[in-house]
Parts: sequence; C-alpha cells; structure tokens
Amino acid sequence: MTRIGLISDVHAQLDALESALDVLTRRGVDRVLCAGDLVDKGPDGDAVIELVQRRLIPCVRGNHDESAARHHQLTPWPSESDRELSEDSVDYLLELPLTRSYLIDGQRLLLAHGIPTSNRIYFFPDRGKPKELKRWARNPQHDYVVLGHTHRPMDVDWLGARYLNPGSVSKTRPRDSHTCAILTLPSGEFEVIEL
Repeated sequence: MTRIGLISDVHAQLDALESALDVLTRRGVDRVLCAGDLVDKGPDGDAVIELVQRRLIPCVRGNHDESAARHHQLTPWPSESDRELSEDSVDYLLELPLTRSYLIDGQRLLLAHGIPTSNRIYFFPDRGKPKELKRWARNPQHDYVVLGHTHRPMDVDWLGARYLNPGSVSKTRPRDSHTCAILTLPSGEFEVIEL
C-alpha cells in the first residue's frame, strides 16, 4: 500500500505550501507529487521552488510556470512590478516536463497540469470533455490521471481511467479551494483535505 500526497496550483504561496506539506506529513504519506503551477500570483516563487526541490517533490510544468519562465527569459530588465525569479528558479521551471508517468503498486498513474497534451486546457467534467482530451483518452494507458489547473477537486471515472484533481493549495482568490489530497494505491481511496 502506498499513500501519495497530491498538491497543485501553489502559485508562489509558501505558507499555503508549508501547510499542505505539514498535513500530508502528519497523515503519513509515502511521497508527494505536484501537478504544477508553483509560481505566479503570489510573492514567494523562489522559496516555493526551493522547498519543492529540497523535499524532492516531482512536479510537472503548469501554464503559469511556463509563462513565468518565458517572461523572465524574454525580459532581461523586468519592471519593479514584476515578481523576479532567480536564474536557478527559471532554469528549474524550464526543465519541468509536461507529464510524468509512474507505476505504483501495479497501478499506472499519469501526472499532468491541464490535460496530458496541454497545460493550458481546462477539464471541468460538468462542462463536457475537451476534444483534445477525448482524442488522447481513446486508448487509455493509465489507471489514474492526476491533473491540476482548475483549482477544483475532482474524482471522475471516464473511458477506463480515473481522473483526479487535488484542487489548489493556494488560497488568495475566491475560486481557490485551498486543498490537497491523498491517493492510496492500489485500493484507489481518494481523500481531499481542506487546509
């Protein structure tokens, strides 16, 4: 049995990330995975990246991670209103993969941000499935697909796979759920935890 802590959409809020990691540690998770968007919106981008790296938390590239890194590459002299990221942080963000695959206790898990083929497309099951996701999901190669991006927790069975979202760790905007989650494998128990 493996207990996986799931986080997403931290948005440069170190206190929210620390809160989520404290809860997951107390709950005895074996590892933590992050579905992207470490930076942007909040004040602590470098500190969030440093903590994720120090804790060896695998992460995928969220749309805000990608945009922030590219912005810093293209703007050598950012204005004072821009939240500056260190060169090391920008390099880290640029190296993040779009997806990560795992085999855990016989279960195939895919970690992505928006959908597996794009970190910018939203998957709200109550609004229909994006055509790009429908195309990708025709040949399911994973038992679990963990996503972020929407800031809403989700647990949906569809086309032979289970789509999960822990919601957003962040807590500054009304749409932020301020949650994380635990997935237990191989049983498939999924628990969303309010922070």
